[in-house]
Amino acid sequence: MKTRNGFVSNSSSSSFIIAVRKHVAKKLTKPCKCCGLTHISFLTFMRECCKDYGSSDASELKASDRADILKEWAEYLAWSKCYNDPLKKDLQMAEDMEEFRERLEKYDDKHWDLAWVQISYHDGILKALFDDMVKNKSIEIIENMG
Repeated sequence: MKTRNGFVSNSSSSSFIIAVRKHVAKKLTKPCKCCGLTHISFLTFMRECCKDYGSSDASELKASDRADILKEWAEYLAWSKCYNDPLKKDLQMAEDMEEFRERLEKYDDKHWDLAWVQISYHDGILKALFDDMVKNKSIEIIENMG
């Protein structure tokens, strides 16, 4: 399967399912207004600090554990995928879910946090942090929904 690794150019935000290495903190350009930290993990930044950095409402942490991601993925498949044969829809969807579940299994809970995130182009600090962590392999993109 082909996977895009960057942002989609004709949209104001992109959604990703990602694996984030645990215990990796990045230095912020300025201390966080809500907690004063100068180093912070990507998911903590998304959960607690985005709004204090002037991030728009378009950025959000949609799901942050394996079970919620699988639930959201099932809903995403039902909404986005056009299954041609209605009689085979359940079987095809089950196969797609199993393939996705196998992709997630590559990331154990001891070393990785999983998340479904939506990142706005207008959130310069968040986007820069995301891009830097992808470049440095602290974040791996499992799926890019655009």
